[in-house]
Order: sequence, then structure tokens, then C-alpha cells
Amino acid sequence: MDKCSRLFLGLSLIFVWSVDGQSIIDISISNSTRELEDERSRFSLEHLVDKTLSPWCISGKDWTNEDNIEIILDKKTTISQIQIANGFFDPKLFQLNSRPSKVSLKSELGEKRDLILKDTLNVESYSFAPISGSTITLYFPEIKKGSKYNDLCITEISFLPIENSALISNRKLKHEKAVETVKKPMLFKSVQGDENDSFTIKPSGDSFNLETKSKTQKSIILYQPMAIFSLILSPPPKIVLMPKVNPYDLLKIKIEGSCTESMDKKKKTEPCKLIFNPEDGNYTVYIKNKLTFHSKYPEMFQ
Repeated sequence: MDKCSRLFLGLSLIFVWSVDGQSIIDISISNSTRELEDERSRFSLEHLVDKTLSPWCISGKDWTNEDNIEIILDKKTTISQIQIANGFFDPKLFQLNSRPSKVSLKSELGEKRDLILKDTLNVESYSFAPISGSTITLYFPEIKKGSKYNDLCITEISFLPIENSALISNRKLKHEKAVETVKKPMLFKSVQGDENDSFTIKPSGDSFNLETKSKTQKSIILYQPMAIFSLILSPPPKIVLMPKVNPYDLLKIKIEGSCTESMDKKKKTEPCKLIFNPEDGNYTVYIKNKLTFHSKYPEMFQ
């Protein structure tokens, strides 16, 4: 994990997650923290509530008592219990990484509950006097340091009961679904180009081929904050399936080739790689092994 590149992110994720008949519509992390980022997006914030064994991790050296995770519900809700799979949910990595030893829950009305967390590789249930609100903010005022890494990890937080076996089986089911997805043609579409900035990734035995809309298409725009960054399609980039190394790995496709940066009639070409998520179509761009764009959070790369 210490080899992961780090990126400042004030993340906000939009999705639906049921809580006693209500739904979480947003989860965010304070802007001052560093979320761990690697090619597979193993440690992203969404993992905190995805009901799988994939962990959320941040650079623990940057976490302060003021940093927090904010959970926004679609309406006011009364909560009196929380389920937490603390730390990195892996027997080999649990002790090596840091994890909270105390959590504080606070509603927008100012109600606060402090919980002492068990230091176990297990989903633990914690009950407390009810608090009500449409926004619940979590603070981690006390951290148990890892024996090797400073990275702060939590695998799952839920207001509904969830078991260890469910975290494992849900990750397995998601992986199996992704395996079926990569057996079929997949559309790669730019989030900042036009309708022609796309191509199809077609499986061919143990490899993949690239098919463009037009035989004359030479490149596609990947993103354009100020300069225009494009992937060169001729000659075609190399497309491979990234091997699954760990149980929490996400199935991704790596596209390696050359990219151009164009600005004010100047153009330069550099090696680049794209990591494509076949489940949702999102992609990250690395120029000379440096993360320069994430299609899910384009506003962070303006």
C-alpha cells in the first residue's frame, strides 16, 4: 500500500443506500485528507458503504481530529445502531495498517455519540442512545497505529445488519458479474469529448481488440481542462485484462499507448495508460505513470 500514489480529494459520491426505509444520497470526506489511489481504485470512499470486503483507506498522517466523513440521508432519520468492519479486512493486512479506535457520530442538530471500537477483524455492532437528523458526521478522534503502515483503513460502515460472510460473498458476486461483462463488447466513451470520441473494446480470446466508428479515426479526446489530451488510436494501443491478485481487487482493463497534449498550436506526445472499469465505464488516465484524470471526478482535475 505504501507504493500507492496519493491524491488530494474532496470526494462526494451520489448513490442510493437504504437505511431503515430512508436512503443515503451523498457521502463525502473532508477536503484536507488524502485518499489512497492506485490503478485499481482499491481504496476509494465508495467502498465504505458497498457491503463488500473492499476497504476505504486514506493517508493516516494527514488525518486530524477535525477531519470527518459526512453522510447525508434523503430525509430526517433516527439512528441508534451502527455496524462497523474496522480496519483492513484481511488477516495479513489488518495489523499492518492503522484503524480508528474511537468514533464520534454527530447530527446536524448537535447530538453527539462517542463509541469505543473493538480491535477485531470482524463486523461489530454498536448501540447508542438514538440521534436524529438528515446528516450524520463521523469523526475518528483516536487512531490505533498500524505495525507497518500509516494508512488509515475501514472496510465497511452500515446502519443495517451485515455479516462477515456477506462482505466476502458480495465482492465475489461483483467480480463474477464483471467477468461476464468483459466477455462482451464494451464501449469506451470520453466524458469530455463529443459523440465521436469513443471506441469499442472487443474480446478476442485472451486479449482485446479496439474497434473505432470510422477507419479514419486517429485519436479520441480523453479530457480537456485547458489543453486537449487525446489517446492515439493509430497505431492501436495495447489492451489487456489486469490480473486479480487479491480478494478485494477490482476487475479492470489496462489500455497502454501514447497520448498527445495540444495547446496553443503546440503538441507533444508521451507514453500513457488508461485504466478502464468495465462495470461502470469510468476510466483513469496516467501520463508517464502520473495520475492526471479520473472520469468520475473530472472537477478535481480542472
